[in-house]
Amino acid sequence: MTKKAKLFALKEDVPEKTIAKAILVNSILRKIIGSFFLKRNEPKIPVRFFLSERKALNWLNSFKEIK
Repeated sequence: MTKKAKLFALKEDVPEKTIAKAILVNSILRKIIGSFFLKRNEPKIPVRFFLSERKALNWLNSFKEIK
């Protein structure tokens, strides 16, 4: 993650504004390391790492409220 992206993510990690976060990474190793740190930090909202944008969007869409 770039420094700018990290600062944005920290600033916007507010449950009132965010339902869930999907983070795209470019390697399985980054996905494993990211998931490890997520388990240790226990974010207030669901967060997952993905290698595929399509899978990330599908996961995020699963949080939509049915109206």
